[in-house]
Amino acid sequence: MRQLTEEDASHYFTSKEQNLDLVNIKKDWKKILGYTLKSDGKGWEELTYITKRKRKTYFKGEGNYYVYILSNPTIPNIIKIGFTGKHPEKRAEEISRSTGVPLPYEVKWAFKCHDGHNLEREVHKELDYCRISSDREHFQIPIEEAKKVILKLGKTYTNEKY
Repeated sequence: MRQLTEEDASHYFTSKEQNLDLVNIKKDWKKILGYTLKSDGKGWEELTYITKRKRKTYFKGEGNYYVYILSNPTIPNIIKIGFTGKHPEKRAEEISRSTGVPLPYEVKWAFKCHDGHNLEREVHKELDYCRISSDREHFQIPIEEAKKVILKLGKTYTNEKY
Protein backbone atom coordinates (compact mmCIF):
# COMPACT_ATOMS: atom_id res chain seq x y z
CA MET A 1 0.00 0.00 0.00
CA ARG A 2 1.33 3.42 -0.87
CA GLN A 3 0.74 7.00 0.18
CA LEU A 4 -1.09 9.06 -2.44
CA THR A 5 -1.01 12.79 -3.00
CA GLU A 6 -4.28 14.68 -2.43
CA GLU A 7 -4.42 15.30 -6.20
CA ASP A 8 -4.03 11.61 -7.08
CA ALA A 9 -6.49 10.55 -4.37
CA SER A 10 -9.15 12.97 -5.66
CA HIS A 11 -9.65 10.65 -8.67
CA TYR A 12 -10.70 7.74 -6.43
CA PHE A 13 -13.41 7.04 -3.84
CA THR A 14 -12.50 6.85 -0.15
CA SER A 15 -13.24 3.79 1.98
CA LYS A 16 -15.79 5.87 3.90
CA GLU A 17 -17.65 6.83 0.69
CA GLN A 18 -17.77 3.14 -0.24
CA ASN A 19 -18.90 2.09 3.26
CA LEU A 20 -16.04 -0.39 3.64
CA ASP A 21 -15.57 -2.10 6.99
CA LEU A 22 -11.79 -2.25 7.29
CA VAL A 23 -11.95 -3.37 10.92
CA ASN A 24 -14.13 -6.47 10.67
CA ILE A 25 -14.05 -7.57 7.03
CA LYS A 26 -10.64 -8.64 5.71
CA LYS A 27 -11.76 -8.85 2.07
CA ASP A 28 -12.49 -5.10 2.09
CA TRP A 29 -8.74 -4.48 2.36
CA LYS A 30 -8.36 -5.90 -1.17
CA LYS A 31 -10.31 -2.87 -2.41
CA ILE A 32 -7.75 -0.39 -1.01
CA LEU A 33 -5.31 1.31 -3.36
CA GLY A 34 -3.50 3.47 -0.82
CA TYR A 35 -3.93 6.24 1.73
CA THR A 36 -3.50 9.95 2.32
CA LEU A 37 -2.21 11.75 5.41
CA LYS A 38 -3.30 15.29 6.13
CA SER A 39 -2.23 17.35 9.15
CA ASP A 40 -5.07 18.63 11.29
CA GLY A 41 -2.92 21.52 12.54
CA LYS A 42 -2.93 20.21 16.12
CA GLY A 43 -0.08 17.74 15.81
CA TRP A 44 -2.26 14.88 14.57
CA GLU A 45 -2.56 13.42 11.10
CA GLU A 46 -5.83 12.45 9.45
CA LEU A 47 -5.53 9.07 7.73
CA THR A 48 -7.86 8.38 4.80
CA TYR A 49 -7.89 5.08 2.94
CA ILE A 50 -8.37 5.35 -0.81
CA THR A 51 -10.13 2.60 -2.78
CA LYS A 52 -9.34 1.30 -6.25
CA ARG A 53 -12.69 2.56 -7.55
CA LYS A 54 -12.05 5.48 -9.87
CA ARG A 55 -14.23 8.59 -9.93
CA LYS A 56 -15.39 9.87 -13.27
CA THR A 57 -13.66 13.19 -12.61
CA TYR A 58 -13.00 13.80 -16.28
CA PHE A 59 -16.69 14.57 -16.89
CA LYS A 60 -18.01 18.09 -16.77
CA GLY A 61 -21.51 19.14 -15.76
CA GLU A 62 -24.37 16.93 -14.68
CA GLY A 63 -24.18 13.99 -17.09
CA ASN A 64 -26.36 12.30 -19.69
CA TYR A 65 -28.31 9.80 -17.57
CA TYR A 66 -31.17 10.02 -15.11
CA VAL A 67 -32.01 7.96 -12.06
CA TYR A 68 -35.75 8.48 -11.74
CA ILE A 69 -38.61 7.85 -9.35
CA LEU A 70 -41.94 6.87 -10.91
CA SER A 71 -45.28 6.17 -9.30
CA ASN A 72 -48.49 4.69 -10.60
CA PRO A 73 -51.94 5.54 -9.19
CA THR A 74 -52.96 1.87 -9.43
CA ILE A 75 -50.08 0.85 -7.12
CA PRO A 76 -50.36 3.14 -4.06
CA ASN A 77 -47.38 3.54 -1.72
CA ILE A 78 -45.04 1.80 -4.18
CA ILE A 79 -42.45 3.60 -6.33
CA LYS A 80 -40.27 2.45 -9.20
CA ILE A 81 -36.62 3.55 -9.20
CA GLY A 82 -34.69 3.06 -12.44
CA PHE A 83 -32.27 4.76 -14.80
CA THR A 84 -32.39 5.89 -18.40
CA GLY A 85 -30.30 7.67 -21.00
CA LYS A 86 -33.50 9.27 -22.31
CA HIS A 87 -35.65 11.88 -20.66
CA PRO A 88 -37.55 10.32 -17.71
CA GLU A 89 -40.92 11.34 -19.20
CA LYS A 90 -40.08 9.35 -22.33
CA ARG A 91 -39.10 6.33 -20.21
CA ALA A 92 -42.34 6.58 -18.21
CA GLU A 93 -44.30 6.56 -21.48
CA GLU A 94 -42.44 3.41 -22.63
CA ILE A 95 -43.10 1.55 -19.38
CA SER A 96 -46.73 2.67 -19.36
CA ARG A 97 -47.36 1.04 -22.76
CA SER A 98 -47.02 -2.46 -21.26
CA THR A 99 -50.14 -4.60 -21.38
CA GLY A 100 -50.39 -5.00 -17.60
CA VAL A 101 -50.25 -1.28 -16.77
CA PRO A 102 -53.82 0.08 -16.45
CA LEU A 103 -52.83 3.76 -15.89
CA PRO A 104 -49.64 5.56 -16.96
CA TYR A 105 -46.63 5.94 -14.68
CA GLU A 106 -45.89 9.47 -13.47
CA VAL A 107 -42.39 10.91 -13.06
CA LYS A 108 -42.13 12.12 -9.47
CA TRP A 109 -38.46 13.12 -9.50
CA ALA A 110 -35.22 12.58 -11.47
CA PHE A 111 -31.51 13.01 -10.78
CA LYS A 112 -29.17 13.74 -13.71
CA CYS A 113 -25.80 11.96 -13.53
CA HIS A 114 -22.88 10.45 -15.47
CA ASP A 115 -23.27 6.77 -14.64
CA GLY A 116 -26.94 5.95 -14.19
CA HIS A 117 -26.44 2.20 -14.27
CA ASN A 118 -24.05 2.09 -11.31
CA LEU A 119 -25.90 4.74 -9.34
CA GLU A 120 -29.14 2.79 -9.81
CA ARG A 121 -27.38 -0.37 -8.57
CA GLU A 122 -26.10 1.39 -5.46
CA VAL A 123 -29.53 2.89 -4.73
CA HIS A 124 -31.22 -0.50 -5.14
CA LYS A 125 -28.66 -2.07 -2.81
CA GLU A 126 -29.15 0.64 -0.18
CA LEU A 127 -32.95 0.30 -0.40
CA ASP A 128 -32.99 -3.49 -0.47
CA TYR A 129 -34.83 -3.56 2.88
CA CYS A 130 -37.94 -2.04 1.26
CA ARG A 131 -37.72 -3.70 -2.16
CA ILE A 132 -40.91 -5.51 -3.17
CA SER A 133 -39.20 -8.27 -5.17
CA SER A 134 -35.52 -8.97 -5.84
CA ASP A 135 -36.08 -9.03 -9.62
CA ARG A 136 -38.11 -5.80 -9.77
CA GLU A 137 -37.32 -2.11 -9.36
CA HIS A 138 -40.29 -1.41 -7.07
CA PHE A 139 -39.94 -0.19 -3.50
CA GLN A 140 -42.30 0.52 -0.64
CA ILE A 141 -40.79 3.77 0.61
CA PRO A 142 -41.90 7.42 0.67
CA ILE A 143 -40.67 9.45 -2.31
CA GLU A 144 -38.83 11.92 -0.05
CA GLU A 145 -36.82 9.13 1.59
CA ALA A 146 -35.88 7.68 -1.80
CA LYS A 147 -34.80 11.15 -2.99
CA LYS A 148 -32.51 11.52 0.04
CA VAL A 149 -30.79 8.21 -0.74
CA ILE A 150 -30.36 9.09 -4.43
CA LEU A 151 -28.94 12.51 -3.56
CA LYS A 152 -26.57 11.04 -0.95
CA LEU A 153 -25.21 8.36 -3.30
CA GLY A 154 -25.56 10.50 -6.42
CA LYS A 155 -23.11 13.20 -5.34
CA THR A 156 -20.28 10.92 -6.52
CA TYR A 157 -21.87 10.57 -9.98
CA THR A 158 -21.98 14.22 -10.95
CA ASN A 159 -19.74 17.26 -10.78
CA GLU A 160 -22.66 19.49 -9.82
CA LYS A 161 -23.16 20.55 -6.20
CA TYR A 162 -26.38 19.32 -4.58
